[in-house]
Amino acid sequence: MGQKFKILGSLVAFLILAGISCWATEKSLHLLLPAGWPEVLVWGITIAFFVWPRMVAN
Repeated sequence: MGQKFKILGSLVAFLILAGISCWATEKSLHLLLPAGWPEVLVWGITIAFFVWPRMVAN
């Protein structure tokens, strides 16, 4: 039972840190890109930035 809590806690911590990292990258990209880019598109670019290399590597 202790192992399940450790795995669940690690997963929650990873998701929180990944969310913070995505948020910070989105804010940086939003500052770098020209004005007028929709926030949804910037979030899509941010998520692709983190997911695409892992998809290609496998």
